[in-house]
Amino acid sequence: MKYFTLLIIAIFTLGGGSDVSAQNVKNAGAADIERAEKYLQDLKTAQARFVQTTHNGAQFVGTFYLNRPGKLRFNYDPPMKDFVVADGRFIYF
Repeated sequence: MKYFTLLIIAIFTLGGGSDVSAQNVKNAGAADIERAEKYLQDLKTAQARFVQTTHNGAQFVGTFYLNRPGKLRFNYDPPMKDFVVADGRFIYF
């Protein structure tokens, strides 16, 4: 959650531009952190593309879906047929 919060801080601080750097994120003030945490706590649904990199450098691409409380899904793009689903009690692979 820490790294996700830092990403949200970077987006808020820089207005979503492409100029995100580690130094800019480190310089985020307490107000930026509070605003990012509030945003994440209030977030009920989300959808995003992702790239997963394995230990040997292989990459898988897909879409992540979140529906709070407790539901999430990772759909991988073809040719991968796997997916991950959480229903609030169990995680299914």
